[in-house]
Amino acid sequence: MKDILIIKIGALGDLSFALPAAKALKESLQCHVTWVVGKSCQAFLAGHPHIDRLVIVDDKKLYSKNLLVRAGELAKLYFNLRQRYDSVLIMHRDPIYYQAFRALSRDTVLQMVREKKENAPHQIYTAPLSTHESVAIKNFTTAVVRHYAPQISSITWEWDYSHIHPAGINLPEHYAVLHLGGGSNTKTEFRLKCWPHWNEFIFKLLDQTNLNLVFVGAPSEESEYLKIQEKIQQRFPEKIKRCLNLIGKTNLPGLVDVIRRCDFFVGVDSGPLHIADSMDKKAIGLFGPTSAISWGLLSKNSKTLNHVVPCSPCYQDDGVFPECHFQHQCMKLLDSERVLDVVKSFI
Repeated sequence: MKDILIIKIGALGDLSFALPAAKALKESLQCHVTWVVGKSCQAFLAGHPHIDRLVIVDDKKLYSKNLLVRAGELAKLYFNLRQRYDSVLIMHRDPIYYQAFRALSRDTVLQMVREKKENAPHQIYTAPLSTHESVAIKNFTTAVVRHYAPQISSITWEWDYSHIHPAGINLPEHYAVLHLGGGSNTKTEFRLKCWPHWNEFIFKLLDQTNLNLVFVGAPSEESEYLKIQEKIQQRFPEKIKRCLNLIGKTNLPGLVDVIRRCDFFVGVDSGPLHIADSMDKKAIGLFGPTSAISWGLLSKNSKTLNHVVPCSPCYQDDGVFPECHFQHQCMKLLDSERVLDVVKSFI
């Protein structure tokens, strides 16, 4: 093997699940790794020691509803790649990716797929909603390695954030990171993931513990925190100094560094939560519309919390969150006291 092209454009959480593949492929096949990543998440992979080349695509344009815009961005991507590869590895299950990128390979295209099909040698079945997504990508990567090197029985699968340097952000010596969530990525809105009990949970943290709280997230998520901040100032004016608002105020390397230095993390199913989990941080994940089997937490230090209702999970790994007809019960019934009990066990 000489040149491998990985197609994994991201959201942040998806990229964190796939990150160990670069090292696994590099060490097992002694190959040159090129990774196509979305512009919104390129800083997460930039400088990674096992990625030889990053090729950036404007994911907002690539996922635009305007077909001409999408076609134009795809043409620009082909021009930036400027070559064919020994193997193209597609870590997206949608068959449209195979149609878009198969011409870039001089030898083999291998793609993760949702369903087994006969006479489709390019497809590697990795069932969604029945195994964790990181495990599915690991199984896919293992199958790729065995395809080219049958003598290799196992691969190394570990997260490496050594390429992300300290961001120089002034932080308390000890603190918890909270991610309220509810923002969006280039493809999907995530309002259904919002937890309606953040207010009371944060009040209890301030009242019953001495924790410093650092809030992170995308710029679109700051308005939710500002409502909470106003109530904290009214109810606990002397404790507002223990709250640091970094929502929309860090780049991706800065976000990773804030998480790396924290004592523990609490958040909804999201990229920051999965980064904390992959760092073996004490992390609490709040789940409802998304599957705790597919996207729950893996570290022995982490705790996945959800309240099982008949309609949950409603998200089916297709990029679409359906309209909720059940008053958001999956998140409403996950009460703040249950989460607080886990926090107390951490501290």
